[in-house]
Amino acid sequence: MAANTEIESTSSGMAAYIVDRAKELWDEKKAPLLLSNISPELKLRGVDYKKVLSEGTTLRQFVATLDDLRIVVHPIQKAKIGVVPKDSPFTFEVEPTVKPTASTDERPRRIRQPNQRFVVMQFLAALSRLPPEDVKEVNIPVHVLARLMEDK
Repeated sequence: MAANTEIESTSSGMAAYIVDRAKELWDEKKAPLLLSNISPELKLRGVDYKKVLSEGTTLRQFVATLDDLRIVVHPIQKAKIGVVPKDSPFTFEVEPTVKPTASTDERPRRIRQPNQRFVVMQFLAALSRLPPEDVKEVNIPVHVLARLMEDK
């Protein structure tokens, strides 16, 4: 069916257009006709599917009744719904989100250790929260603290 062809404002006219369009797209690109594109395409051809279908029937429900087609839904993007010929093997592909395991020749990554200065500052902050009588008992030579604060 030509892309600019007028279609009947009936359910059978819509059905014929959707089936033809899905098969055309499948033959040309091996891609589904997205359900979100059907309504604008119908409107361009003078058909408001909401006026043609019975009250409460969605476009998806209508397309599901067509014997020559099947509906495919993206496993993650639930709003991504396509229509393909019934005999097509199409499914939406999901890109893997997990990185492949590192090969054996790669060095394992070191766990990042906190900066030495940061550790000393955290230790001193913890000491400052002790009761005054306990702080009096702590005895750390200043040269040890100075040494710990040096960048290595």
